Amino acid sequence: MTALPNLLLVAGLFFPVVSLLTGMGSIVSRWRYKKHSSPVFIPLIGPVLLTGWVISADEPLWMIAIVWVADIGTLAFLAASPKLFRDWWRTSSFTRVMVLNGTKGNQSAILTLHSTGHYLLKKSWIRPRGQTGIVRLGEPGTFTQLGDRYELTSHAGLRRLLQKTDERAYRVEKEDLPKEELRDDSLRGWVLRA
Repeated sequence: MTALPNLLLVAGLFFPVVSLLTGMGSIVSRWRYKKHSSPVFIPLIGPVLLTGWVISADEPLWMIAIVWVADIGTLAFLAASPKLFRDWWRTSSFTRVMVLNGTKGNQSAILTLHSTGHYLLKKSWIRPRGQTGIVRLGEPGTFTQLGDRYELTSHAGLRRLLQKTDERAYRVEKEDLPKEELRDDSLRGWVLRA
């Protein structure tokens, strides 16, 4: 009978300890070496297991609040949740108003426009066996409709103009690449169809 509470305690402490140690390591790396290293925050699992330990070990119930508030991974997740939800909603299937598809050579692209004024471009490459290079990318951004045209601005600063050519097709008429690193994002000369 005492094996379950001990197992829950050990397993429950593992996740908050990993979050705490990697969080401290990230801070030390930034402070000492001026480098960014991401901490490994694992939310919810530790507090759930520790709540089970509190209940199964007949510990005072007020300890449940402590195990939830003391887990940095869960606190970071709760703090980031509103932004994560906003980012998801901007380009979710619930807000999608148009889907455009296109291919050129070994590349294909799916561009979705959303009622939130945001877009999401997903581009992929089919490469021959043994060939190295980019295989997939995603690009978020905003758009405005100007009559039968759309002006797209990526979060990285890339600007495009989509001109309607017929009822179901748009041509990428203009594209400004602010940085050479964005050349893989290019859709210059593409025709995208609904």
